[in-house]
Amino acid sequence: MSKRYQNEIGVMEDERDCRVGTEHYKSINITGPVGDISSASLRDDCISAFYVLLELYCGKLPWDHLERHQREELYNAKVDYLDEEKWNARFPELLPFWSILNELHKLDFAGKPQYSTIKQILDEMKNHRYYRPAEYLDWLIEENGFDVLW
Repeated sequence: MSKRYQNEIGVMEDERDCRVGTEHYKSINITGPVGDISSASLRDDCISAFYVLLELYCGKLPWDHLERHQREELYNAKVDYLDEEKWNARFPELLPFWSILNELHKLDFAGKPQYSTIKQILDEMKNHRYYRPAEYLDWLIEENGFDVLW
């Protein structure tokens, strides 16, 4: 979703152009109340990617029942899940995931996500109880014909 991040002298530019992206996956930083929005930046791209991972894990986003034109309701639903207790009640096994989202939401427009920390937390989740390699995914099962892709 983000465009050019820096101008010629390395300064982050905020164009306040938020017309790109799908409402359900946009960061609250770019779908916030009118006058309180900014262009997508590195942090917002990461937040959107985490929404995709959350949907892949759960099968749907917690705010999937809302329509894209219900922007205020979508915004409020996303804000609700920034609360650690609410997140933990719904996704107790994904608390490390919440910690990443929480840190991303603390960044300002020009803030750079700590990619090495994000990777480390995701690797730990994969290597522990969160990922079961014995559960084959659709695209890994030979009968589905997808094995030729790999």
